Amino acid sequence: MSCCTSSEKDSELSPCPQCQILGQPIDRVTPRHTLKKEFRDTIDDDNHYHFCETPDCNTVYFSNDGLQYFTTEQLINRVTSKDSSPETHLCYCYKITKGDALKEYQESGESTVIQQIEQKMTEKQCFCDKSNPRGICCTSEIKTWLREQGIEKLNNNSKDSSCC
Repeated sequence: MSCCTSSEKDSELSPCPQCQILGQPIDRVTPRHTLKKEFRDTIDDDNHYHFCETPDCNTVYFSNDGLQYFTTEQLINRVTSKDSSPETHLCYCYKITKGDALKEYQESGESTVIQQIEQKMTEKQCFCDKSNPRGICCTSEIKTWLREQGIEKLNNNSKDSSCC
């Protein structure tokens, strides 16, 4: 099993209690590692959790029943899809930020973020399930973000699938 897959994920989608958009199932290991220490003990082993992808929704994780939820302020890091700050990580494993990608593009006219991640993975394993608030590999989300920024010049050697 790679760092980006889990046998613990619940297969059913559940609506976010704040925005009502269906959230993606995540492994409990993700909030246990991405929440600030004071909130980690509230993760219930009998519950299944989901990630809210809605950019303008403050909820990040929520339980199936919607009774328990965690907000952006309760996480250690900013969430890529919910924070536009240049300090926000694109890749949590290797600490690549939005600002890093934008600076590279401004200086060189291209982005090699995906290639940088793939190279680092050959040197050192990723730990997306424990570092990325989504609990999965970041490369698909990075590609989407690059397109949204108008940075479409991706190296043709880049894989279309996720990093793991």
